[in-house]
Amino acid sequence: MNIDELLMSEMNFCFKYFLENTNLNSRFFGLTRDKYPLCPSVASISATGYSLASLVIGVENDWIEYEEGKKWAEKTLNTILKLENKNGFYHRYIDIKTGKSSLNSEISIIDTGILLCGVLTVGEYFDLTELSNKIYNRVNWVWFTDKKNNQFRLGYKNRFYGHWDNYAEQLMLYVLGAGSDTYQAYNTFEKREKNNIIYSWFGCLFTYQYSHAWINLKDTIWFNNSILATKSNIDYCNKEKKHKGYFGLSATITKKRYSPKLGAEPYSSTINKDGTLSVSALLSSIVFLPNETKEAVIRLYSDYPNSFGKYGFVTSFNLRGKQWFSDEYLGIDKGTTMVMLSNYFNNTIWNVLMKNKNIQKGLEYIKTTI
Repeated sequence: MNIDELLMSEMNFCFKYFLENTNLNSRFFGLTRDKYPLCPSVASISATGYSLASLVIGVENDWIEYEEGKKWAEKTLNTILKLENKNGFYHRYIDIKTGKSSLNSEISIIDTGILLCGVLTVGEYFDLTELSNKIYNRVNWVWFTDKKNNQFRLGYKNRFYGHWDNYAEQLMLYVLGAGSDTYQAYNTFEKREKNNIIYSWFGCLFTYQYSHAWINLKDTIWFNNSILATKSNIDYCNKEKKHKGYFGLSATITKKRYSPKLGAEPYSSTINKDGTLSVSALLSSIVFLPNETKEAVIRLYSDYPNSFGKYGFVTSFNLRGKQWFSDEYLGIDKGTTMVMLSNYFNNTIWNVLMKNKNIQKGLEYIKTTI
């Protein structure tokens, strides 16, 4: 199997994750499990957003028929319209059968943003804009904004907490907000810079990827910023020889627990140096550094067959000491990987979402205010 065949196989396995882990039976059709095999009753709105994107990718690759994809998308959009929400924002976790908030989760602006990207994508592709616009237009971006500093809040749980006050994965929120005419505060977050990289708190590689999965930011400073951050991740991993030539330092599942503090220089805070690497962060680097990504991915597959399982590559691995490979799959990881690979092969999601007038408007705002 050559590298492009391997990458296409991985994209197909990602698609299968969403095909097999989405509720297709109850009145909450379309909600997708947050992870597999644990917590079978817990869906996440971010995984549901990626599940919508999988329908477009599935049709484009002849894995499902267009009419089947459209029917699935339409029923999912109607489910989203029925979900509990506050000013158009959703709980991060929801019960896959009841649609109620699960795990005492917060209302999350970034997870809502990922969901909205999926919603607008299928709206354009399957000519379901009437439904997708209903979901998008009821989002009150001002409600989630702290008027004191004009920054988005991180989340809401009985009250608001935190701010998106530094660079992270939130660029999509400014595009979505500005496209709606209700929020234009792109320049209110701090842009800390070192080695020509505007960097995130823990230096996690995913923070340089999530918004790029959905929105084509090649004509902005942020695309080159992600290239430089990916190079820095590679250099840092090579310097820390325990990674054995691989890269992908990013928030992920470790031997003990999920850790948000796995990153590479530059960063602002203490990071976890236990040696765990995120396979999704590695694979999702394909649009920034294709040659380096391909080299690492084919070597991982060849040298460690147990890195590939039921839904393709595992979530994470650690080669320090006794080799360890995770036995969980995360919907958000399989989703980001799938979308990034589809963009690498033929710009699928970029091309579809960029047809949306709100995304066009919001991206133009970003470009003119850099």
